Amino acid sequence: MDAIAAQTGYSVSTVSRVLSGKAATSENAREAIVSCARQLGVLDELACGRLLINGIAVFAPARTFSARGDPFYHAVTRGIADATAAHDVYLSYCSLEEQDADLARFLAKASHKNSHALIIIGVDDPAVFDPSELDCSQWVAALVSAGFKSVILTAKHHDGFCLWPSKYLPHTVSAAFGRDVAPLLAR
Repeated sequence: MDAIAAQTGYSVSTVSRVLSGKAATSENAREAIVSCARQLGVLDELACGRLLINGIAVFAPARTFSARGDPFYHAVTRGIADATAAHDVYLSYCSLEEQDADLARFLAKASHKNSHALIIIGVDDPAVFDPSELDCSQWVAALVSAGFKSVILTAKHHDGFCLWPSKYLPHTVSAAFGRDVAPLLAR
């Protein structure tokens, strides 16, 4: 990306956005960057659907990086490593605790020149996520007062965490806390 940025005069950020297919770039930038990438042979070796990212910083609580700490999230971080291994993507891991996050450290790592993407993993720790005082009517009142006409609830997060009881999945709010959030919000 640095070579394309140098030859086209566009920033590495713009080159990254163009090559990853983001829409927020000018037509001139897209034409110049794609043309340069073709000339350099970058697109010849591009795997279908792969973003041109050379470095990813993974932020998560320290216990996610050890199989002894949190086996589920350790499997998630191993999955990230396995998925990127064939693409020669450099991964850096940074522990970031939920309730004691070092903002300066996060910003320094996130803005590092070799960090082209960030993955932030939270852990569903009962000490941090405790819906015992959950009040969905307060959510709805706030949305209505802001002019919203509908609510979209992400009932299953990309990491598999579900807001409904499941006999097939152990990673649910119901299993952890004995509550099913979806019907509470629907009322």
